[in-house]
Amino acid sequence: MEVLKLVTEVIDLRSFSNLWYWIALAVFWSSASHFVLGVPFDMVMRARREGSEEAADLDVLAHIQIRRMLRYVDQGGAYFVVVATFILSMLVTCAFYYQMEFAQAMFCLYFPLLIIIAITVWSARKISRLEMTGPALHKQLLVTRLIIQGLGILGILLTALWGMYVSLTIGPVFK
Repeated sequence: MEVLKLVTEVIDLRSFSNLWYWIALAVFWSSASHFVLGVPFDMVMRARREGSEEAADLDVLAHIQIRRMLRYVDQGGAYFVVVATFILSMLVTCAFYYQMEFAQAMFCLYFPLLIIIAITVWSARKISRLEMTGPALHKQLLVTRLIIQGLGILGILLTALWGMYVSLTIGPVFK
């Protein structure tokens, strides 16, 4: 019985009071804002600063990533929407109807992820449709990154507020 007690103490599903959840949230938003359309943002900044060779590399990498992404969206987008909607409705039901803290924490990660995917697909379609290269491509990648960063600030703020609310209403972790 001691082993079971030890396991339940180590694996705690009280997500908002768990340091690992907040580390995962920080890594999630950091990665989301660093890799815009699959392109590392430091590469965008280097291409803007240094010019020709870096800009050509950026154009090639960005268009490879965009074609790859749009192929997935065009071939399996409907299936993705069905599965994503099912998971979202399952999380909303478990999180807010059944008041499961773990589902609430996953909702705080999953819902913004869906918005990021929508923004990324919108930006990829725009770049592909207008056949952007050079400074126009750099600007679009920068705008997409700024939108994702703004969403990240809002997402972290709302997650922190909700997490504080949940932690305060549940009570102390240790008695």
